[in-house]
Amino acid sequence: MEVSADILSLSVILLGILIAPLISTRLRLPVLVIEVIYGIIIGRSFLNIVTEIEWLTFFSFFGLVYLLFLAGLEIEFDELRSSLIPVICIAAGSIIVPFTFGYYLSGLIRIHPIFLGVIFCETSLGVVLPIAKSLKERRKFFQILLGATVLVDLISMFLLVLTLEFFTGSFSYSYLMSISFFLAMFILPFVIRKMGIGTKIWNWSLSRSHFQLELRFCLGLIVVLAIIAELVGMHAILGAFLAGLIISELTDRGGDLEQKLLGMGYGFFVPFFFISVGVNTDVSFIFKNISSLLLLISIISIGIFSKVIGAGTVAKIFGFTTRESLALGFIKAAKLSIVLAGIEIGRSIGLIDFQMYSKFVIFAIVSTLVAPSIGISILRNKLEIVKEVSIPEEFWELHYEDLTS
Repeated sequence: MEVSADILSLSVILLGILIAPLISTRLRLPVLVIEVIYGIIIGRSFLNIVTEIEWLTFFSFFGLVYLLFLAGLEIEFDELRSSLIPVICIAAGSIIVPFTFGYYLSGLIRIHPIFLGVIFCETSLGVVLPIAKSLKERRKFFQILLGATVLVDLISMFLLVLTLEFFTGSFSYSYLMSISFFLAMFILPFVIRKMGIGTKIWNWSLSRSHFQLELRFCLGLIVVLAIIAELVGMHAILGAFLAGLIISELTDRGGDLEQKLLGMGYGFFVPFFFISVGVNTDVSFIFKNISSLLLLISIISIGIFSKVIGAGTVAKIFGFTTRESLALGFIKAAKLSIVLAGIEIGRSIGLIDFQMYSKFVIFAIVSTLVAPSIGISILRNKLEIVKEVSIPEEFWELHYEDLTS
């Protein structure tokens, strides 16, 4: 009796979701990176057990939408207000310089300059957040690092969606809608807090807690705002991101509902997206010729050091030491979630081919593994004693504490 291809693929993916946190703990690598690598192994690069089939495409898309919801959920606007001027300036340097480097590098790798610029200017809040939390004793450094990352995340999301709409031909109409959504990201959360809507909703839902109405409300909000975003010509991820910002204002940081949402997302939905990214990646061609390998090295080097130059230079102007400025730049060079989201959508609409898609997957993995480690090493002044450098445990686990404990 033969096992159907669908059942075999589902079993292999669920096995990966189960063992990824265990491998992460053993190897001290981020779980999200393990999931992408696992997808590469079972996908077209090596075993070819799992292919891009219809149900996997759906779960991958919903995992992407849920991932951007969680990105919004993790944002705290208080961090933006604590040191507003340096936060805005460092965020600007962290966007303008990498965007410029990406824009001019695009001629070498034959990709649209605006798209590459947007990919280069992004920073993964999910990677930076646990590192920033471990540095709270350096209060000024912590506030500005986290605040600038939050602002870059917001602006990057706006630029990504705007760029995608430009390439799909609806730019003239969606430009105004993009501005409206961008403003809503800042306005709606504050309105919700001022009106006390969160208290009313949770008092109502907690009286019926055995129905998990608060979870159903969050999922419903994701779907509704994603649909609205699609209807007005935007991508669904922007609606999901806005839903995350709203729920962030409705819930207590670290509360029970937030833990449920994180557990449900990183424990099930989001891994489908990251494993699917790995499945669609083909790394075999990269090592076939030296020019392809050199191009990958160029993308990685410029992607990381443009962040260091942009964020580090402005940080130095605002009174940070040279060591702190370099550390801040390297930490902000970590790219994973938003970059993978961007290239996945870019591939789906024909902006990049599979070969370039694969290069950017590797770029995202390397930047996540290498850049923050260098930043922490510089900050803690232990470059000469590598084995004493302590990377925050939360960085390696990346929201999987409940699965690896």
